[in-house]
Amino acid sequence: MLQVKDGTGTLEHPVTVLNISASENEFNFIAVQLNTLDLGSTGGVKNFLWTDLGNRMYVKQRCQPWKHPNREYTPTHYSNYDPMVFKKFLAMYLYNYLK
Repeated sequence: MLQVKDGTGTLEHPVTVLNISASENEFNFIAVQLNTLDLGSTGGVKNFLWTDLGNRMYVKQRCQPWKHPNREYTPTHYSNYDPMVFKKFLAMYLYNYLK
């Protein structure tokens, strides 16, 4: 339950929501921290939104047999692996896990 600290709408404890959306090889990370319920004010405590979109973990190249004269079916090739995408995923996944 959200508890307001005073009459200004400031929350006693911030509420944090994390979101990870993923496709086959792309990850989008979103974090929202709600600090106040007073959304109309331009001063004082603010809410925060952090986005990190378009993180590609790897590049997938599928077999294209129509380009090979012998119609060879080779396995799918993965390249350009980015370990930082997995580290971000793991950090957001394990957030608040040990509490």
